[in-house]
Amino acid sequence: MAPVPRVLSASCLAAVVLAGLSVQLVRHLAWADAAGSVLYAMAACFAIALLSRGRPATAAGAAFVACVLVELAQLTGIPARLPALSLLLGSGFDPRDIGWYAVGSVLGAGVMVLLARVSASRGRH
Repeated sequence: MAPVPRVLSASCLAAVVLAGLSVQLVRHLAWADAAGSVLYAMAACFAIALLSRGRPATAAGAAFVACVLVELAQLTGIPARLPALSLLLGSGFDPRDIGWYAVGSVLGAGVMVLLARVSASRGRH
């Protein structure tokens, strides 16, 4: 699968960041933490694809690894001591987030595959 055009990756990244910020408005709801983790991984996936022009599977794998490393960094307590970055880095380790990161990475790759196919089919017409 070819890389997704940059404009599509950037558009997806913007949409996912807006969705993630919107989830912060309802973070008291039971599903908000899981949704935030999924969106976080999707944003990482789109950002990596945008910066590296990588293929969807490669971007998804790198996004998952990056998300897990950020989650593990929370075990050090350093992200919690950086209030300005707590929205980006999180503040407390939750092993369930790792599963949600896998879901988000796969969803991000799936969206990129669909967008690449749509973009390629429009280019042929």
